Amino acid sequence: MTEGSPISDPYDHYVRLLDEHRWLANGLCWTVIQPVSGLALSLDEVGSRLTGGGDPEVREMEIRGEDLYPLEVVFVGRSNGATILLQKDGGAHASSPEVMSRLSVDARLWNVSWQSQGAGRLSHSVYGRILADVYGLDVNNATGADPDALAPEIEPLRRAAVAGQGEATTLKEAWGRKTAALTVIELATGARLLEEWLSAPQSAFVIDQPIAIPPEPLAFGQIDPDLDARLRLSARSIRQEVLLFVARYLSDRYDLDREFLAAVTEKIGQGIPLDRQARDHLLETQLEWSQEITGPLLQEGAESDHENLRLAALIATRHALLEAGGRADNFQALTYAKHVLGPAWPALRATIRASLGLQ
Repeated sequence: MTEGSPISDPYDHYVRLLDEHRWLANGLCWTVIQPVSGLALSLDEVGSRLTGGGDPEVREMEIRGEDLYPLEVVFVGRSNGATILLQKDGGAHASSPEVMSRLSVDARLWNVSWQSQGAGRLSHSVYGRILADVYGLDVNNATGADPDALAPEIEPLRRAAVAGQGEATTLKEAWGRKTAALTVIELATGARLLEEWLSAPQSAFVIDQPIAIPPEPLAFGQIDPDLDARLRLSARSIRQEVLLFVARYLSDRYDLDREFLAAVTEKIGQGIPLDRQARDHLLETQLEWSQEITGPLLQEGAESDHENLRLAALIATRHALLEAGGRADNFQALTYAKHVLGPAWPALRATIRASLGLQ
């Protein structure tokens, strides 16, 4: 993650930025997080907050590079001591109320988002509570628990609302409110969206399709706290074997490229983590299977389609393998497995408990 600091007038900076990067008109989701501790969030903490306790895969990617739709990609960096997040082309994971609330725990958060055909929204959240939403980037449409919290920094947006009345005749007028919203965030936080950052490869979280809508937290400890705690207290070798067992179990049950997965699990068991080729294969398979599936993977209280279950099982297996090849201390794979297996989950859970020496 790289640092950057404001060096010129914010409004003029964003006029130039949007002029030189007109692809941002297709959609932008820009988030700045300021922990009250004064310390920027670690990469692990950002990933956990984005997913509700999960451990999303991190890749180095070009911001204007490949499209992983329907997965969401959230780029991450730092600016002037704050954590910054960016999504493009209509990605909006970081602007959902649930995610903004998690990201702003013990922190101040600002977010601006817009779609290619939409006017956008500016949001401000503090200590896990959304204080203000400005719909249409119109200061007269500010709602929330405390819209007055915007008052010290909102003036650029107020001026843009006045200047933008009537038909836009210049670039500044056309982009006025969006430029002003970015300016508001910089004035409030000191964080700047820099052209150099947009033009270089950045770390990015790959966010999987949600299990349900609204997105459920992926922390296994929220759905099975006792088993999660016991796993975390066990030796890494035991945690790794549990994750590999879950991967093999789901592979056999849902016919998930058994030959490939058998070779991968064997390597991980020998202390060799997933290499880039294996990670790419798993992700490409997930993308291929995802093309015909829209919305949440699993329907609460209804029988899910077999292809949805198979895709969810693949996601669980992918994360089990990624985690087993690393610290083996996050069990979001078991969260997916529990939802996928439904009535069959207790039997797998009992096997996992037995591996920990429990009845």
